[in-house]
Amino acid sequence: MTRLVTRRRNALWSIVAAAGLLLDLSACGGDTKLAVPDQQQSTPTPRPQFQTSVPGTASPVNTTPTIGEVTWTTAIAPATQGPVDGVTNYVVDAPSIIAVMPAANLPPDAEVEARWSYNSTSLDDFATSLAGDLGPGDRWINVRLDRAPEVPWPAGVYQVTVSLDGALVQEASIEVIDPE
Repeated sequence: MTRLVTRRRNALWSIVAAAGLLLDLSACGGDTKLAVPDQQQSTPTPRPQFQTSVPGTASPVNTTPTIGEVTWTTAIAPATQGPVDGVTNYVVDAPSIIAVMPAANLPPDAEVEARWSYNSTSLDDFATSLAGDLGPGDRWINVRLDRAPEVPWPAGVYQVTVSLDGALVQEASIEVIDPE
């Protein structure tokens, strides 16, 4: 008999405790709804991601020396040394053939060399070499062929190959056309 009274007393206390909990939730403004747990796997709430670093160390920065793709242009912007426009061909009376490339992270002792060819024939006399301190940071490098005012360009394909410290990094061609 004592056992039965104890069970009933424990059951009564469980009901009173549950009712008290429901009253506490109601007093806080919480809804007292009974919900069946979702049987599907729920997606956890995303937590903010934090990245830490050791004080005094910088984030990794790309320091690989690079020379980007050639842009053919009719002129160079004085302030940036970058192209003022882009062209897909030149006409025989164009004053210059200008190849411009973005460069980044060039070391102080970098050597940039440009070699020209016309219809697959090397123009050795027009090779250009830039050596020494080309300046820090990102910059533009330009190489060009200029013609005498009275002599038009021969129509055909002109090509420039660019090397950085002896390794080929860019190669581009452009056609000079005779509009007549």
